Amino acid sequence: MAQYIIGDVHGQFRTLKKLLAHIHFNPSQDEIFLTGDLINGPQSLKVLKWARENARVVLGNHDLHMMAVIAGQKDYRKKKDLFADVLESPERKSLLKWLIKQPLMIREENFVLVHAGVYPGWGLKEAKRHAKKASQYLQEDSLHALGNMYGNKPRKWNQENDAVLTDVEDVFRFTINAFTRMRVIEGDLKLDFDYKLNYAKIPDNRNAWFDVRKKTRTRVYFGHWAALGLFLRTDVAGLDSGCRWGGPLTAIRVDDGAVFQQKRVDLG
Repeated sequence: MAQYIIGDVHGQFRTLKKLLAHIHFNPSQDEIFLTGDLINGPQSLKVLKWARENARVVLGNHDLHMMAVIAGQKDYRKKKDLFADVLESPERKSLLKWLIKQPLMIREENFVLVHAGVYPGWGLKEAKRHAKKASQYLQEDSLHALGNMYGNKPRKWNQENDAVLTDVEDVFRFTINAFTRMRVIEGDLKLDFDYKLNYAKIPDNRNAWFDVRKKTRTRVYFGHWAALGLFLRTDVAGLDSGCRWGGPLTAIRVDDGAVFQQKRVDLG
């Protein structure tokens, strides 16, 4: 059995199908993981329905936003939210129920999968624990959680909050932001939500999250950072190659690190 991880699909179902054919995906033998942000493109509904039946996924920030819209906790913004096909589908509620059950972090024996990254102030065990807590909160009180996840504060992890849970909403919001929105970090481990350019242009007073965290033997696979492009190191692999913006869709085979890319196929 081969394991493949595919970067942010963003509703590009035709491109996804071409990539699956390219890697000779066999659902009875192979396993597909997706880095999140399944939606916000021309065929968001088809991607979701395929992923529900064929893949293991982590939630991305776009997925969470759509979930809030479906749940009535956020307004639909026609120019930015490209998932009308999901909202108009009779399956939208069942898809929402499925998405709510999806994790923020998957840890396998030989790799970790997240959408944006692993907060440098957490080890992998701690990160897994926080991801599980956030998922439980989302499942137990989804309307409240989806309505209160928006915002940039707190920007730094508060160990006291972690210990006594003095503000569940702050803990949840920080966890969501770390796993689904993080790119760069300030010197005191504060999240910076403004920087979205490439690796070479990171300001001197900022660092990519993966350059600050303690290195481990377990490779972390992530998406989210389209301007970073395909980014491969022994400790991390960034797989969002900008399919949403006209770039290719990328897959990597976990066993041997082989990379496969498919040029975006637009609807004609």
